[in-house]
Amino acid sequence: MTLAATGEIEEHPTRVSVSRGQHLALDTVNAAVTYNAGGDKFTYVFTPSLGSEQRTSTLPTGELLVQASVEADRDRDGFGDETQDKCPSQAGTAGECDRTAPKMAALKLSKGKLSFRLSEAGRVQVTVQKRRKVGKRMRYVQVKRTTLSSKKGANSLSFRKKLGKGRYRVTAVATDGNANKSGAYAKRFRFKR
Repeated sequence: MTLAATGEIEEHPTRVSVSRGQHLALDTVNAAVTYNAGGDKFTYVFTPSLGSEQRTSTLPTGELLVQASVEADRDRDGFGDETQDKCPSQAGTAGECDRTAPKMAALKLSKGKLSFRLSEAGRVQVTVQKRRKVGKRMRYVQVKRTTLSSKKGANSLSFRKKLGKGRYRVTAVATDGNANKSGAYAKRFRFKR
């Protein structure tokens, strides 16, 4: 910041991350940036006073009096929760909260690969089930379940072992970085040989 050197108390909006035990210091090669009215070059006098007491120092290690508003930063994104961050529950943005769930499209399954498109980056949980006879009834039984990090756009998952013939059901759920979760995308496939 650049001080106006009017001799009055100046206000300068700024955003600085601070932690317990840290200090604010005046770092300058020109001590004339402070208003001196006590006759000593190390006397810091504020006119008008910052409080009920007028503080001065006659030592080079005097105090620099600063008034600041300190705000919590729950999501640790560097923006104060009270006046700077419109969404203190989500890190990475000081704007409005992201409430939009990711969307999935073009879900396809081949014998050795699953492919899909995603509207935004996130984690996708994929479950592959095969229709089998369990007891006297036909049911879908899980054959593969995995979670993968996916980018915006086209994504794919290759299987170590190719799927054999039969009927399959694939279910996928996407979750973005702000914990918005899509609905379950389910699709059935059949391999005849």
